Formats: sequence, C-alpha cells, structure tokens
Amino acid sequence: MKIHKNIYYFFIILISLLVGYFAWPLIKLSNNNLDIIGEYSQKNYNSLNDFIRYFFFIAIPIVSFFFSKIYFEKKKINEFFINFKIQNSFQISDNKIYLFLFLIILFVLFEFLSLSFSTNKIDLFHDGQQLSSSYKSMIDGTLWSGSYIVIGIFYETLANKILWKIFDINSIGLVKFTNLLYILITKVLLVLLSFEITKKINLPKFSKYIFFLLSSLILFNCIDYNLNSGEIISFREIPILLTLIIFINSINSNKFINYIFIGIIFVLTFLWSVDRAIVLTIFLIFLLLYLTLNKKKVQVITLILSITFGWLMLYLVLNDEFIFFVSNTLSVIKEHTYINGIIHPLPFSEERNSTRATKNILIILISLIIVTNILFKNKIKYSNNFKIIFLILSIFCCLSYIYALGRSDGPHIKQTLAFPVIFFTTFFLYEILYFLSKSINKLEAKRSNIFFLLPILFLYVFFVNIDFNNIKNFSQRFEIYIGLEDKNFLNDDDILFINETSKIVEKEKCIQLFSNDAALLYLLKKPSCTKFYFVYSIGSNKKQKEFIEELKNTNFLILNGKTDSWGVPLNIKYPIINKYINENYVDYKKVGSRLLKIKKN
Repeated sequence: MKIHKNIYYFFIILISLLVGYFAWPLIKLSNNNLDIIGEYSQKNYNSLNDFIRYFFFIAIPIVSFFFSKIYFEKKKINEFFINFKIQNSFQISDNKIYLFLFLIILFVLFEFLSLSFSTNKIDLFHDGQQLSSSYKSMIDGTLWSGSYIVIGIFYETLANKILWKIFDINSIGLVKFTNLLYILITKVLLVLLSFEITKKINLPKFSKYIFFLLSSLILFNCIDYNLNSGEIISFREIPILLTLIIFINSINSNKFINYIFIGIIFVLTFLWSVDRAIVLTIFLIFLLLYLTLNKKKVQVITLILSITFGWLMLYLVLNDEFIFFVSNTLSVIKEHTYINGIIHPLPFSEERNSTRATKNILIILISLIIVTNILFKNKIKYSNNFKIIFLILSIFCCLSYIYALGRSDGPHIKQTLAFPVIFFTTFFLYEILYFLSKSINKLEAKRSNIFFLLPILFLYVFFVNIDFNNIKNFSQRFEIYIGLEDKNFLNDDDILFINETSKIVEKEKCIQLFSNDAALLYLLKKPSCTKFYFVYSIGSNKKQKEFIEELKNTNFLILNGKTDSWGVPLNIKYPIINKYINENYVDYKKVGSRLLKIKKN
C-alpha cells in the first residue's frame, strides 16, 4: 500500500514540534542584567531565551518541511527561490473596484462619525503615558531630554501636544479622541491593504469584487473603537500597514518613489513605537535582499538613500534632542524587556497563557508551511507576485510575535494575531473564490451581476454601526467631549485626591511620583521633576541614580498608587531610590490610599 506523501509531511512536522517542545526548556541563558529587578532577575532569566526558543521552535518544522519537499517530490532548491522573481504582468484598470473602495471607506467614515464618545474612567497607568509626558512637553518644550520615553515620542508626547495646541485646550477627551483617530486610520489602512492585494490576485473581475468586499469587511472589523479592550489588530501597527501597502503597490512596478516612502516611514517608526521599528528593521533586510535578487539596483539605492536622508533630516530637525533620542531608544531596547518582561510559557503546557500562546504559534507556523508549499508550486493558480505577497504576510506573522516575547501576558499574545488574521483571510478567500471561479464566471457574463453583490453590501449595513443623527451632530458632540473636565473621567477617590493634593502642591514648580499612577502629574497640572514620569520603567541602577540626581530640588513625592501592585513592588524594584527617599523625605499627609512625602529641612 502506497502511503501518500502528505502523511509523511504530517509526521515530520509532528516530530519536529516534539523536538522543539523538548528543546524549549534546554535553551536557558543566565541573566546578564542583574541590576534590573523584575521577573527575569528573580528567576535568573536572560531576555534572549524567549527569542531563541521561539525562533528555534518555528525553524525546526519549517526547515524539516522544506527539505522533505525536496526529498519526496524531487524538488530543486532553485525552484523555490525562482518564485522570488517579479513577474511582469499587465494590470487592467477597472473603475468599478475604485467605486467599491470609495463606498467601503465611506462606510468606515460614517461608522467613525456615528461614535458615541465614552467617558469611561481613565487608566492611570497606561493613559498616563500619553497625558503626563505631553503635559510636561507643553510646559517646557522638551522631548526625550525631559521625559524617558518607553513606546515612542509621537505616541506618548507629540500627537497629543499638537492637538492640544491646535484646539487650544488640554483635555483627557482630546487624548481619547486622538486614539479613536488612530483606530480610524488603522481601519482605512486595512481597507487599502485589501485593495492592493485584490489588484494583484489572479481572479476574474467579479471574483475580485467579492474578494475585496469580504476581505475588507473582515479586516476592518478586527479592531473597534472600544479603547478599554485589547483588539486583535492594534493601531500601533499603522507604520507596518503603511509599509505593506506601499510595498505591494510597488510589486511589478518601477516606481522608485515608493521606496522613498518606505525609507522615510521606517525612520519615523522609531518615533512611533520602538518594537514596531525593530520589526521593520528585520523586514527591510529581507526587502533589500529581495530587490537585489530581482536586480532592482535603482530601487536598492533609492531605499538606502531614503533611509540615510531620513536619519539626516531627523538629526537636523531634532537638534540637541537627537542625542537624547538615540540614548533613550538604545536604553529601551537594552533594558525594557528586563523591566517589563514576563517569561513566555512552554507550549502545550499548563502554564499560564500557554494555551493562547501555543495556538498563536501554531497559527504562525501553519502560515509559514503554507507559504513554503506555495513557493514550490509552479501552477498558474499562484502568480509569482501573489506568492511574494503571501511570503511578506507570513514574514510579518512570524516577526510580530516578538511583541509577545518581551511580555508574554494575554493582551500582548492576543495582538500577535493581527498578521495571521490578514494572512488567512487572504488565503482562504482566495482559495474559495478560485475554486468557485467557474460558477462565478457565469454570473460575470450577465449584465445584472452587480445585484449578486448586494447581499455582501448588506453585510456592511449589518456589521457597521451607523447613526445618522450622531453623524449630523458630530461637530457639536466633539466640542462638548474635548471640553469635558478631568473629573468626568475619574472615580470619586481620585477626584478627592486631586482636589486635596492640588492645594498642597499649588506653589510647587514640579512634583515627583514614586508610583505607577503616571496620570496624576497631568491631573495635578504639574510636570515631573525628573524625566522619569513613568516610574514603572526606570530599571537599572544607573537610571535609579539619574532619578536621584534629578530629584534633589523636589519638595513633594507621591507614593502608594493604585497601580503600584502591578509587578514587583517599587520599594523592592528600586532599592537605591527607596533608600534615598527614606533618608531624605518624611510622611506629610495621607489622602485616601496615597501618601505624600515632603523633603526634610
């Protein structure tokens, strides 16, 4: 009895997963950053362990499958890499698909304008990252020199500061609106990504319409406007989505201007989110190899010059702040995983979050196996250009799991599903429509074929929440929302604390937190006395000493915040600072659960 080769592949991958499973705990480098107290230091754990384990766990099945294809199907390695070659194909222009693009974006805009603005209580920890850094920059004009930035200067400081200046108001409502605006941009980009993919797929026109309408509907519904929920697709993916759109648009095109945009976006991503910038850095290495393989010398030179020009312009624009930017960014890359890190669970175990992590890793692995299989195929079903799209999506599937390797909790693991969702939406819709293409072709021959799209368009009405009364009154509602007082976003305990403490620190030029409740600085309308407004991320002994040096002219400290229990207690996490505070400050007043300390005379 002849055994089908797919059975061999199944057992080879299964055995590879078992090897990865048993090898996982054997990869254990010791901690090389002992002065940062956190979960890693407490367990003598090296931050590189999770990265090595993950890529090893993924690589074994992929490499095994790759060479199995060569062995069982007598494939040649050059058959795999020949698919990296760009195919020159003529794209037929079709005005109807642009009409659908217009209609979908209109739906997305109507959904945004229909929003009922939420007055949910702020998260003193996470919302504080945007509020307090922005407020200090409004006061003294500093960027990295005045605040230690953890995510990115645009997200934490600049965007809110710019909008506050435009509307001449400092408010929580305007910051929340900024985040809603990010989500709108993400939804539009997901539609544009679907549009660019649609133009490259090998399907008849009518099938393309169905693909575009369904893929757009699925993707932009993967993120909603609930700011308190962790969505599958985060708005922090904006620069990566932009890069993907521009790259796909550049396939089978000699538009060198696209590579100018990619280079500039790459540089600016360091201002947006450091972890996304790391992912784009790895992608750009692949992109340069891909362009070199296709002998696109002009595009390679353009991309390199664009990146060089971007860094030069950033240096000239930032001036003295550039040195602080570089130092801050390198510090975050080096230290933040040790500060914020949660050890990744062993796949297929009963450890916390293991089930979710295992599921996501397997989904990523399946996407890579599918792409490997596709790249060995020479069928007309997949054009080279479409294979490249699948490959790029699978690369981002793999790389985006980096977000969960620095902090392996539920929300961060969940957000690594963004690109797998995009990949499998594209893959399954294409497979289904390709299979049904003969039947769909018959519909395309009819003049009334557009009516067969009406049920899909009806789905938009069903899934997109549109309120025409809210749309009509959007401007009025927006003005009211951004003008709301801070107390509308606070609970009674926090209102009491702000009212009491504001009187005490009224004459102070600045105050300092020794608490994770970062939003208190903005709420008290006082800048941080040190650059460490976000105390949670101080980290190393060197940073603790910097904190103390900048603290010397500070009269008041706030301790015992509501979010101080998130992670290692601050008095244990920062022993040098805690000792200095105990020696130089005394208790002044307790307001609710929080404690004010005053400097000794």
